[in-house]
Amino acid sequence: MRFVEGKESSGVSYDEIVDNLKSRDRKKINSDPDELQIGNDGKNIFLQVYNGGVKEYPIRKSFAYKLLKWHFFPVNKLYILNIDTVTSLLNDFLLAIRSNTVDVTIENGEALTITSENYNELSDIYILEELKKSGVKSVDRNDFFMRLFTEEKAKIEPFVGDTFGVGINIINSETGFRALTVSNYLLRLICSNGMLVHVNNTENKLFHYGHKSGTLQNFLKESIGKAANNKEELLRRIAGTNKLLDEEELKKLKYRIQKLIGANDAKFIFANLNKSNLKYDYINALTSYAKNLKIGKRLMVEEFAGQLIMN
Repeated sequence: MRFVEGKESSGVSYDEIVDNLKSRDRKKINSDPDELQIGNDGKNIFLQVYNGGVKEYPIRKSFAYKLLKWHFFPVNKLYILNIDTVTSLLNDFLLAIRSNTVDVTIENGEALTITSENYNELSDIYILEELKKSGVKSVDRNDFFMRLFTEEKAKIEPFVGDTFGVGINIINSETGFRALTVSNYLLRLICSNGMLVHVNNTENKLFHYGHKSGTLQNFLKESIGKAANNKEELLRRIAGTNKLLDEEELKKLKYRIQKLIGANDAKFIFANLNKSNLKYDYINALTSYAKNLKIGKRLMVEEFAGQLIMN
């Protein structure tokens, strides 16, 4: 059993990502959930749309995962099931949808995602064009999210000779997997380690559901303005990691890291660290490890590093 996966881009330029997005063949199908059915040919799973005829579309992983996420089914359990069980499960989840209609997004002839009538879309193209004047340094993107890095707008030096560039990260999902999020991105200039920091934890994200027209756009502009004024707070928070962890703190930190990246990778990170290392050393080891990861896991690890700075 396999699902189709769309293109994954890492560290691409503004012009390249815009060209990629504009070259897509996209359409939306608004349908009663009862007019949708999942089928398979023994190897591949596809979506059948019964709407004045029958049309079939290969299902991308993002479509299947979105349907599972809708009903809180653990994605990691999917691959222990055979293809007929997965097909039956997805059909049951289609039948359980309570929305009167759903939107199925078709991209390049493949079923990309499924969203409810209450979903508020904010396109990646809109965000890119809004941020063009601010200087888009690079973009990571796959079927699940886009992560935009602005140019660094300021520098801070929490420790002598250790300078960070302060920029902004904007995360968006056209497929419904992540909230619209505006955060600071700190780049340690001596080694290019990065971390994602949420200074205002209750105000930095907005989910794509149930808003009036223009709400997401206004949130984006307001949050960018707030993030641009966080320089002094970021400096204070990083400086605060220049401390030893007590035995209980270190035990909890190691447990959280193991849960995040797995025991084997955590063991590799811990090999050169001990109780005499500062909290800052653990954050730096994590962000160094993150640089070589695929974009989804890298985002998770860099978010966690930012949480360590704030807590």
